[in-house]
Amino acid sequence: MTKAYSKRQRRLARRKKQEAARQAANLPELAPIQKPVQPRHKGRFARAATEAGADIAALEARCRQAGIEIVTVPNAPKKPGDDTNELREARRQARHRRALQMRDMRAPWNGCEAGRAMARLIGDERERGALWDAIQHMRAVWLAYDRAMVAPHRHAQCLRLLAPTEAMQADASTPPSDPRSEAERYRQAKAARETVARWLRGVVVRDAMICISVVIDDARCRDAEALIRALRCVADGMAGREKRNPASMGQVAERLLTSP
Repeated sequence: MTKAYSKRQRRLARRKKQEAARQAANLPELAPIQKPVQPRHKGRFARAATEAGADIAALEARCRQAGIEIVTVPNAPKKPGDDTNELREARRQARHRRALQMRDMRAPWNGCEAGRAMARLIGDERERGALWDAIQHMRAVWLAYDRAMVAPHRHAQCLRLLAPTEAMQADASTPPSDPRSEAERYRQAKAARETVARWLRGVVVRDAMICISVVIDDARCRDAEALIRALRCVADGMAGREKRNPASMGQVAERLLTSP
């Protein structure tokens, strides 16, 4: 019959074997290592709450930057007898509105001027997604063109000069390996930029230039409707529904292809 040992008994047996082996090898005794005592309320749930709090702080900053009034949840009364059903219902509705507001602020388009201007006028989630894809495509095209031209980055790179990477080290900002030649990269990047310029011919020159300024340079959007009109042309072009405006056929391409 096999005798069952508890975890404590097995742990004590291991310690006895280790002590016997240490004495047989004539090794010096080591000081015991004491693990830091961590309270129960500072475990993984506390870390999750801390991370959620940092996330909420960033989302509230987005709301203030976009000029959106943040929904606040009223505190419960200190005396339990003063808490009525109406107050509890008001707190529940406020929590619901705040949760919806924070969920909307988590959308990626609320992180830039073009996305915020687009979201202010467009309420449909499907159209928001299509216009956001158009914004991302325009930025990718301009970035590829700048890299093919060996132009400096349009936006500031924090601490890139103070903390350079090693020659054989890659980080998140390092572009993927590209086996194409320099001439081929330049030719394809230029063709992609000309394609976007052709899509933007569906609007007047002013709307196209506003779209380029807000999307590429992250400038302040002073005419959100003009931005939406231009983004819809880019989205239609990506979907194969290209629109053309005879009044701006040559002007848009000339202005876009000669601008930096």
